Amino acid sequence: MPTADPQPHDACLTNYRAVHNSGPRLASQVRYIVLHDTESATARSAAAYFTTQASGGSSNLVVDDTECYRVLDDLIIPWGAPPLNTAGFHIEQAGYASWTRAEWLAHRATLERAAYKAALRCERFKIPVRTLNVLQLRQDFGRHDPLGGIVTHRTVSAAFGQSDHHDPGAAYPLDVFRASVQSYMT
Repeated sequence: MPTADPQPHDACLTNYRAVHNSGPRLASQVRYIVLHDTESATARSAAAYFTTQASGGSSNLVVDDTECYRVLDDLIIPWGAPPLNTAGFHIEQAGYASWTRAEWLAHRATLERAAYKAALRCERFKIPVRTLNVLQLRQDFGRHDPLGGIVTHRTVSAAFGQSDHHDPGAAYPLDVFRASVQSYMT
């Protein structure tokens, strides 16, 4: 159950730790913000799920309208969206891949919380605030020194075929998210 009063955007709870990870990475290796959805209604339920062996995956953060959970530190490699596990900072958002654009926009607080967290990492890791489609991601990731950007798990799956996930869905308002990230950067 979310808290009655939303956390400030710069806060994250740390009482859930994901069991699946691939160990440490260098800050210079993080080149992408990878967006996911939890397929659940709350960040807390997803964060708790990541503490179980059955989860089979992890992210760095899980957010919803009122809360954020840091389930892995920024420089720990999550099991999020191969082959961008090492190169990605992974943010799970409470919601469903089946949601329409209107349903996502009805949870603008989730989008804003995720965008704020993404902006901090874009600044920290020098990730450009740009969204990449499948072709652009393939080209960028194939470079010796990728520029990076913002992608969804759906885009990563379509680009590389290493998972069958399609979150956060075709109707996810990536344009709204990117604009919010940019506004937090300025």
